[in-house]
Amino acid sequence: MPLGLEAGAVTALPPRERRLVPRNLSGRPRPLWTLTGPILPAGGLWSTCRTLSQVVTGLLVDRRLGPPAPTWQRGSSITWHNGATRGSSVIAAAHDDGRWIVLHRLGAGDATDDLARKTLLAAPRRAAGREHHHHTERVTGSVVRIAWFAWLVQHVDEFGYDDGPLRASIGTGAVLLTAALLGLALHRNRPAAIAAASLTCALGIAWLAFH
Repeated sequence: MPLGLEAGAVTALPPRERRLVPRNLSGRPRPLWTLTGPILPAGGLWSTCRTLSQVVTGLLVDRRLGPPAPTWQRGSSITWHNGATRGSSVIAAAHDDGRWIVLHRLGAGDATDDLARKTLLAAPRRAAGREHHHHTERVTGSVVRIAWFAWLVQHVDEFGYDDGPLRASIGTGAVLLTAALLGLALHRNRPAAIAAASLTCALGIAWLAFH
């Protein structure tokens, strides 16, 4: 699924015992709005705060699907959106420097927005060195993968199950390492990572056995 979400992470029918709902003065749950059909996305979908945070960082921080959609609100340096139903409100926002926040609370929406704004702006800025460190790690990982695949292409004919136990073992290890590297390269899309790694193992073992 998009952004690496698991099936059922966002649902219109969550288990009753897992719902966080507002309560009245006697402690009883307040009646919820009934939002179904075409207006379901306006407030009828449920998720955990962890899931919502994954969506926000994927869309606003990592930009996995490109620039945020025009439906997001835009300030001078912050992209945000908020919403509320009866007695419940939430806001999600990300600063251009990478700081972000998801805040859900049972209460009036105005107070939620104000608390989120103060919390986000008071958070420490991301250090430029840390960003550079992460970028360097990504570049180094890419160079290592390219070097490995280049070596593999040059020596692919040297290993097989008919070439003796040592070369057969090296070939099997090479296949498994290649599958692992492909899986890591696609780690943000778990189904694709699993499919690529599995296909690589199958084709690699077949090559070792029959070439």
